[in-house]
Amino acid sequence: MKSEYFAEAPRPQVDDCCYFDIGSTGIADRIATMTKEEYFELAVNAFGDDKLDLSIENYQKALELDPQYQDALHGLGMALFNHGRVEEAITTAKRLIEVDADDVLAHTSLSMFYQSLNRIEDAEKEGNVARILGWKQELRKDQK
Repeated sequence: MKSEYFAEAPRPQVDDCCYFDIGSTGIADRIATMTKEEYFELAVNAFGDDKLDLSIENYQKALELDPQYQDALHGLGMALFNHGRVEEAITTAKRLIEVDADDVLAHTSLSMFYQSLNRIEDAEKEGNVARILGWKQELRKDQK
């Protein structure tokens, strides 16, 4: 069931693997000049269409352009997890935590990934880290 707040916008489609309008340039020229944000958008669209292989591929391309692109790391972790590639999702979440140790969502995701493998102790540890980080963020907001 789709939320009423997110109306389905039509996307220009070149073919089953692409979601951008190539306009007057050739597809090779267009791909050669794509930004990390454009790859990220393609990945999100593919994820939403349940095309997880394509989503993973585009997240990885975004990360080739910027290995510390946190949004792409978050998305890649979830795409890998939904694809059943849980160990790779765990590796991605750990990589994200290396980029930003205070990322609450990274610790929450890692906890969820561990839980899916019945690694309860690891899951609880990461869940606690996420909770503490969340509390610290709230305290900082309250002090402003």
